[in-house]
Amino acid sequence: MKSYLLRRILLFIPALLIISLLVFGLGQIMPGDPVERLAGQVEDFTGAEQHHRQLEQYRQTRNQLGLNLPVFYFSVLPAAVSPGLREIPLERDRKRLRLLMLEKGHAEKIIAFHRISSEFSLATAKSQGADCPGSTELNVLLRQLENTSHTKDLSRLRELLSEMHISEDCDLRLEFDQLLNSVNGLLEVEKERGLLRPVFYWNGTQNRYHQWISSVFSGDWGRSMRDGQEVGKKIIPALKYTLVLSVWSILLTFLIGIPAGMYLAVTEKKFTKRLIRNFLYALYAMPLFWMATLAIIFFTTNEYGSWTNIFPSSTQIMIQTTTGHWLSFTTLGYLLLPVLCMALSGAAFVARQMEESALREKYKAYLSMSSLKGNSSLRTIFKHWLPNALFPLITLSAAVLPSLISGSVVIEVIFNIPGMGRLLWDSIFAQDWNTLMAILLLGGFLTMLGQLLADIFYKKADPRVKYD
Repeated sequence: MKSYLLRRILLFIPALLIISLLVFGLGQIMPGDPVERLAGQVEDFTGAEQHHRQLEQYRQTRNQLGLNLPVFYFSVLPAAVSPGLREIPLERDRKRLRLLMLEKGHAEKIIAFHRISSEFSLATAKSQGADCPGSTELNVLLRQLENTSHTKDLSRLRELLSEMHISEDCDLRLEFDQLLNSVNGLLEVEKERGLLRPVFYWNGTQNRYHQWISSVFSGDWGRSMRDGQEVGKKIIPALKYTLVLSVWSILLTFLIGIPAGMYLAVTEKKFTKRLIRNFLYALYAMPLFWMATLAIIFFTTNEYGSWTNIFPSSTQIMIQTTTGHWLSFTTLGYLLLPVLCMALSGAAFVARQMEESALREKYKAYLSMSSLKGNSSLRTIFKHWLPNALFPLITLSAAVLPSLISGSVVIEVIFNIPGMGRLLWDSIFAQDWNTLMAILLLGGFLTMLGQLLADIFYKKADPRVKYD
């Protein structure tokens, strides 16, 4: 057993690696721009000078989040595309420059062209000379610069530059000459060969995944993309309420489900058995969100009489869980109705599983032998029948551990409980992927831990179990 547990624990390492890669990869492909939510949108029609101030703030925020780094330890890019492309802040600029690189090659010249174009755009905001081009001509030119993604766009850009009159006294003269030379240089060079040939780049530890996983192991989950708070400081308060909600609901689930299932297997009263079984079927078939909604309507309002208004409303629960202590008796009283909803829904499933497991054991020889030895019915049930019938439920209990962290999204949203389920829900809709990744990673770890504990419980419940 010890060697088996050691092997299982060692297998946690590659399993956690795979989980972390999946969670991290999921976070990279999620929609939305986290930099834009933290630094604000870079407007195109606010004036060149203000546009560049916004762009600089955007670039600094992006670098602080590490989004200017490569994604992984290595990357494979077409020969035409330069790794330096990731240093360009805006995604739309990276996309159009990538297209130009794939068509023309000469990646370094194209990046230099983009830098010169940015300097020219900034200089137009300061040009006040009488001999400088008018605002209409400059706006047409700037729009062409923003849309240059193919060789034909470069040709059109050169035509516009050639038609513009720039005197020596104009403030734009230096930037204009640099831009024209850069465009001419790109148009005059020949297309490179082997543009799509894959090139392997080793990025070392300076990559997003390494920084993220290193921070996770050091206890730093990053910052929320929603409000900039530390993810750990958002998870800990939510985790407290979820633990209270989940622990009590799980205890009630098994305290109700196991006796009910065992009674159905033992009793010979057909009418009672049919009545209880149909009630359990109804509870199991009823969606949790519908049960919670009915509970709120019937038991937290005066809609059907004041005598049914015996539990706090969802608004009262929200106020209490926000302002009260999470482990006080008052808070526990406010959480009674959501706990009952979760427990009744889960108890119906546990009771059905318990009944089926007990019926499989009902006619086995060891129960008959116990009766022949003179043991009472209660002793036979509790000492022999129940322990063996509980054995298959150990697998079910292994799935309980992740729910202690992930919580119940449905219950926490409907009852306004600020737990992990509610945090997960809000993170998805707010596109707060850092918080979501932390919750998913915790859930994956606890799933593996739950399976390990199930193996230990199997061995404790039945010493005959052997692990090779």
